[in-house]
Amino acid sequence: MTVMISTAHPRLSVHGAANIHGGVTIDLSGLNTITMSSRDFVSVGAGTTWGEIYSQLDARGLTVGGGRASSVGVGGLSVGGGISYLGPRVGWTCDTIINFEVVLANGFIVNANHHQHSDLLWALRGGSNNFGIVTSVDLRVFEQGQLWGGFVDRPFSTIDDQVVALSDFSNPATYDDYASLLTTFAYSGKQDVKVIVNNMEYTRPVVNPPVYRALSELPSLSNSQRITNMSDLAAETESRDIRGFRQATATVTIQSCVEAINATVRAWNALVPSVRLIPGLVWAVTMDPIPPTLHARHAVANALGLANRGDKSLIIVMATATWSNAADDEAVNMAMKKLIATTEHNVGRMGKLDPFIYIDYAAQWQNPIASYGPASVDKLLETQRKYDPRRVFTRMVPGGFKLAHSVTRVQPNIQNELDRWVTKARALDVPIVRIPFGVNSYTWVILQPFVWNLLNFLPVPWSSYPDFGWMTGPVQRRLDVFGVEGDVVSRAAGDRSMLHAWTTQFRGNIPSLENDLRALTFNVLGATAFHERPQSQTNTRPKDSEKIAGGYQDTLRTVLDNSILLMLTPYHRLRGTIIPRHLARVGRAAESFRSILLKVLREETAALGSDGSKQNGLLTPLVRALKPDTREETKNSAAPVSAKAKNSGLSVDEILGNSFVINFAGHDTVRLTLNFTLALLAVHPDVQEWIYQEIKMFSGGHPNDEWDYDMFPKLKRCQAVLLETLRIFPPVTGIPKIASQTAPSLRLGDQLLVIPPGTEVFPLLLGVQTDARYWDDPYIWRPSRWILHDDKGDEGLLNPRRGTFLPWSEGPQICVGKKFSLVEGVAVLACLLQEHRLLVQVEAGETQEQARRRVRNCIDDANYNLLLRMNHPERVRLECVRIQTEIRA
Repeated sequence: MTVMISTAHPRLSVHGAANIHGGVTIDLSGLNTITMSSRDFVSVGAGTTWGEIYSQLDARGLTVGGGRASSVGVGGLSVGGGISYLGPRVGWTCDTIINFEVVLANGFIVNANHHQHSDLLWALRGGSNNFGIVTSVDLRVFEQGQLWGGFVDRPFSTIDDQVVALSDFSNPATYDDYASLLTTFAYSGKQDVKVIVNNMEYTRPVVNPPVYRALSELPSLSNSQRITNMSDLAAETESRDIRGFRQATATVTIQSCVEAINATVRAWNALVPSVRLIPGLVWAVTMDPIPPTLHARHAVANALGLANRGDKSLIIVMATATWSNAADDEAVNMAMKKLIATTEHNVGRMGKLDPFIYIDYAAQWQNPIASYGPASVDKLLETQRKYDPRRVFTRMVPGGFKLAHSVTRVQPNIQNELDRWVTKARALDVPIVRIPFGVNSYTWVILQPFVWNLLNFLPVPWSSYPDFGWMTGPVQRRLDVFGVEGDVVSRAAGDRSMLHAWTTQFRGNIPSLENDLRALTFNVLGATAFHERPQSQTNTRPKDSEKIAGGYQDTLRTVLDNSILLMLTPYHRLRGTIIPRHLARVGRAAESFRSILLKVLREETAALGSDGSKQNGLLTPLVRALKPDTREETKNSAAPVSAKAKNSGLSVDEILGNSFVINFAGHDTVRLTLNFTLALLAVHPDVQEWIYQEIKMFSGGHPNDEWDYDMFPKLKRCQAVLLETLRIFPPVTGIPKIASQTAPSLRLGDQLLVIPPGTEVFPLLLGVQTDARYWDDPYIWRPSRWILHDDKGDEGLLNPRRGTFLPWSEGPQICVGKKFSLVEGVAVLACLLQEHRLLVQVEAGETQEQARRRVRNCIDDANYNLLLRMNHPERVRLECVRIQTEIRA
């Protein structure tokens, strides 16, 4: 059962904050008693409104530091901070609460004050509804007679003077603690007019106090300023509040200065044309000055995390929109997100953006509790574990802002910053790719500007990529890669053989290790995924003037080589008669690659239908997951292929997208790992001999074209060489991880680190895999560290401690290509070193040792440019020489 406690601030525009569908709503409006037993404090029920309190206290010459609008409830405002007209003199509303009466999740009723449960008192001052149900509060009472205040509407032409006056008013050096000012810049769609509203209050009966002199000299359209009392002023504020059938708010905090205020107002004003025709629209931003006397007065006594702001004067900006029709929800919310994102960007560039997000003004897509900072969040989590260990008010009361979605000290502000950037990217129409790493968790990858068009312009739909995470992919599939490698690497295949080219055509000198390994990985993928025969090792790069032959390797290579061009330009626009030949070739390759994928898909589907047991390719799991109503369609090569279908399973577009991902990601990582590995082997001839002894033992002298998959698990030294290379030279920088629902607490020294469910962490592979606590001599390439010996002397592979070796990640989200890439790498080493050795080419004037040192320096001179690459691979010049071996005919 889910529960909603309705004490929300009426401005809180978060869906489900005050009601719930399919659950139980607890209405606290009946808890509206007001009891005053002394002139020091008043006890009020959580359902009481501030207007009711002011009405009783005005007659006694007293008041409280409560809400500024009469209908705002005590409970919702109190646990979110609360800004009052007395704020500069008394602090936040929550600071003036000396006792909370709270019903805990276990049913006990406790009082949180300075004498008992003081930690809960601190947490409730800003921690929202994460700890219990507040049923009543005791508020400090202050002497208050009549005051001066009211609303003044001014023409929009006063905007420049308004900005300067607001900045001057907020100056902490001259701030008058009896004064409050809210300045609203508003646009009414109904009247098609912009107006500026000044809400000025002075908590003494002084007419036109000097602090407002600059504003009082500006022209006005209407003026309600007068000597009055708190309840009357709260009622007027209520009547002037922006309300509508549909409503949204969002917030951002800036430092008070003319430049930051101007940037915010300009961002709001620039969006008026995009929303002005929406029926019933009111579009506004309100500037709420927060001087140091307010935010710093009791900073350590609340959870808001503002203790380090010093004497800076802040302005909380509340963006508000109201409109009439649900059909306009998306347009208004997008404009709201764009306003916040633009303000954050522009003000942030000035260094005037404050990370604080005021919870009572925040939008659902913002993360206010995280903005309190890691120290406050850690303390809030500790309090939650004490008073609500089962997180009932997080899990069962979904409304409001939840502590579970906040950041921890694991990586300060990472979730908050991610949320901000995702919001900003969406608001600016930047495509975002969603990649799943858990059942309900996603990593959002924000594309850089030069690849904003990636999703639309690549020849296959990348938007289907998330589905691949839930496929039964080829992680554990047994593929006959050894037969493929034998054909590509050294099998008697004419001029298709890489070794044939190295040892015959180039007489032992390897012309380009990087290019040849790229061709090899293309050939392997082509053979295993598309059943294509390997192409010539010496003719794998068609010239720009040549036509694309239409084969898998040529087309994919051309697509990948020109990926940036295809990201920026739709491939169908590269096929016109006036298009330069080299660009037209790219367009034909992209179109051809899609056609090849469709052809292979049809062939795989037909073969699966006739005898699925024989299917053993990379695409077989994808074809098995094809939607049933699409499978029959796909068998007929003449029939058009539907992109979508209603039944469960994958669509054709999803198959194509996943196929492209396999090809895009499956060749570069393997190629780069092999590039580092072969270069390291050339520097370490002793390791080559060590591997050869193993190959000789298990091959029995048989040529590699007679090997099969059963060889793979036996070649542990080959595996060790690859694993050691991956340990020191991992192709990727890190592996995104998501904390599960059962993530434990971690104790490091005297610190308790709690990783809330859904928190994203990015383990840096090189840091973990070269940590001296887990790896002896961590920066030395020593493959033998991976070999263990049992009592009989048989060799086995080291199984690293969990979390210390992550090149393919680990756990449920392990890379789907782990086994394929490892088998491919082992096959290359075994086929290569069975009859050949790699040497470093010695340049003029060099000794063999100097040449090896030069290559080793090139290996170490690497950089992460998307993937780990040598900065100067062309300097790694190797030789491949044949050795005398006994190979059985």
